Amino acid sequence: MNFNPKAVPLAWSKLSKVLLVMKFTAILIIAALTNVSAKTFSQTVSLRQKNASVEKILRLIEKQTGYHFMYDKQDVAKAGGINIEVDQVSVTQALDQAFKDQPLTYKIFQETIVVKKREENTVQAEFKALDITGTVSDAKGPLPGVNVKLKGTDVGITTDASGKFKLTVPDGNGTLVFSFLGYTTQEIAISNRNVINVTMAEESKALNEVVVVGYGTQKRVDLTGSVGSVNAKHCKKGRKPTLSRNLPVKLPG
Repeated sequence: MNFNPKAVPLAWSKLSKVLLVMKFTAILIIAALTNVSAKTFSQTVSLRQKNASVEKILRLIEKQTGYHFMYDKQDVAKAGGINIEVDQVSVTQALDQAFKDQPLTYKIFQETIVVKKREENTVQAEFKALDITGTVSDAKGPLPGVNVKLKGTDVGITTDASGKFKLTVPDGNGTLVFSFLGYTTQEIAISNRNVINVTMAEESKALNEVVVVGYGTQKRVDLTGSVGSVNAKHCKKGRKPTLSRNLPVKLPG
């Protein structure tokens, strides 16, 4: 095997160039990611509105930034129209200008901005955001896909595959509404609790519904298999003259 000492400097030169390119690429990627992160929650706001509602102002700010607003619709409804004209200002400057003559104040919690009515005889209302966790289940176990919503607001979430949820609310004085198709809606007072577990009950109308099966009749609550349904409209559309002949055509499977 022949060794060429002149090739070593050439190879090292090429390797150095590759390493330099890789280092420069890494710097560009890091800079780009940092810039995206900064833009997400540090964008400036530009607003030009006359007699606009508070909800409209908040929606415009949401579109221009990465922040999400939480508020009670009743508090916001009591506010008057807003006249504002700002250009390339921070979120806090825009909100201070918008709420200058309004009975509202705000507090920023990471990516969420909570808007509340301004308390009388105080400069700033006290904010105590509350994180609530819990599990929603029925008689058979955890129930996924249940809607959990703070009553009177747009703040809400759905339970995960294990029936669990986590929701941040402005304070502990509200009410959570739990709703799911086929189940009775429940309203639970928060009462400053951090953990709220709920057991949903199926609607009595759906439970007591009598279903005709191939071997007789049963209540829907007692059925363990899948059930298809056919109403009068379906039967009328069939060409066959008897109900017994229509059922196999209309039912799946």
